[in-house]
This record gives sequence, structure tokens and C-alpha cells, in this order.
Amino acid sequence: MKSTIVIASGAVLVACFSTPALAQTGTLHACVSTNTNNAQMRLIGATDACRPNEVHVQWNVTGPQGATGATGAQGAQGATGATGATGATGATGAQGAQGATGATGPTGPQGPQGIQGAQGTAGTDGASGYQKIDASTNIAAGQTITGFIPCPAGKRPTGGGWKTTEDDYQVKMFGSGPDANNTGWGGGMHNQGNTTRTLTLTVYCITAP
Repeated sequence: MKSTIVIASGAVLVACFSTPALAQTGTLHACVSTNTNNAQMRLIGATDACRPNEVHVQWNVTGPQGATGATGAQGAQGATGATGATGATGATGAQGAQGATGATGPTGPQGPQGIQGAQGTAGTDGASGYQKIDASTNIAAGQTITGFIPCPAGKRPTGGGWKTTEDDYQVKMFGSGPDANNTGWGGGMHNQGNTTRTLTLTVYCITAP
């Protein structure tokens, strides 16, 4: 299932939402995000490709357990080895006397003030062109939606995320972050409840330095 919505917020933006394909063979395939701060995994079809910021993993579905093999013959018991001799216990040494605490030394004189350092180079300009962009759609019960909002030309994302109008805990996020080229924000949500909710994806953009 795939849906497309168009939201106007200072510019015309397009957010695409789709439902991932399920594996149809005895091998499960998935894509794992390489983002170490927000690693996510999603199942894909056997012929689907992973995104540039993901790696492909797969594993087999466990088959039925085989029949139990016959019990092997018991081997002959080996001979008991001889017991070694017990060594003598060493004597405990005497505890040494505790030394006296030394006297506290006098405080040294304060050193002279150092010379003033050279002025540092001027820093780069701070962030500018801040812009918040939202895209909303309904997410039905049991539906999975993925989406992406690009920043306007010349801008880069500094953050973003998902939320529902009702803050419904049954609508679960399974992905949220910038794309590989750092041009916008995307991810996915799944409605585990039984009620349609209003879902909003947000990206915060600034002018690229």
C-alpha cells in the first residue's frame, strides 16, 4: 500500500508513505541502519534493495528438529591415578610496624602571572535561515507508513521526528533520521492500535554554512 500527500508550508513539499514488503521464502531479509546513534532494522522482500545508509542481513527460518540419534556404547573406565603428596604449609610472616605520618610541607609561593595569549581567529557565522516544515496524514489501524520531507534548496536538516495529534502510545516509531545526503528527514511509523490517528512528520532546517 502506498500513499502520497502534498503539504504547503512556505513551499510545496511531498512526503511519500509506503508499507514494506514481507519475506516470502524460507530466508528472512532485512536492512539495518548504519547510524550508530539511532540504529534501526526493517524487514524487506527477498529481491528488495537496502538504502545507501543501510546494510543487508539475512537468516534462515528454523526447520523441524531431526530425530534423536542412537546412544553410543559406553567406554571403559580408566584407572585411578595416584594421589600426590601434600606440601608443607609455610609460616605466616610478622606484620610490620606502621610508619609515622609525615609533616605537611609549607605552601609554595604564587607564581607570576603569565603573558596574555594571542587573539584567536574569528569563528564561523552561526546558523541562520531556521525553518520548521510539517507533513501530516492519517494512519489507519494496523497500517505502516514511511515518509520523507526534504529541506528547501540550500538548507540542511538539524533535527526532526514523528508524533500523533493524540500522542497515542500505540502508534510506534521504527525509524527517524536524516537521509544519507543530509537533505531532509524521514522514517516510519506503525499503528498497533485499532483507531485511525493523525500522524505528523517534522523537519527543522537551517541555511547550509
